[in-house]
Amino acid sequence: MINDNPHKYTAYCGLYCLDCIPSNKRLFELLNELESLLEKIKFHIYGELKSKTNETFNDHTKFLEVLKEKEKIRVQSSVH
Repeated sequence: MINDNPHKYTAYCGLYCLDCIPSNKRLFELLNELESLLEKIKFHIYGELKSKTNETFNDHTKFLEVLKEKEKIRVQSSVH
């Protein structure tokens, strides 16, 4: 069991590895899949059009920017 020794999963940064977002492989796989899908369906165009009738979409470009920046925080780890 992976949680049998919590000290084993405490990283040099002081965080518990299993709680670490930057090393969560599955999360980054899903984020990459989402990014690919949004590019394929041209979400940037949809977001621009939708923002005219739904103010929540006014920030769609910021959402896409954050999605692209994800690789800058990713840490390679074998824990997740």
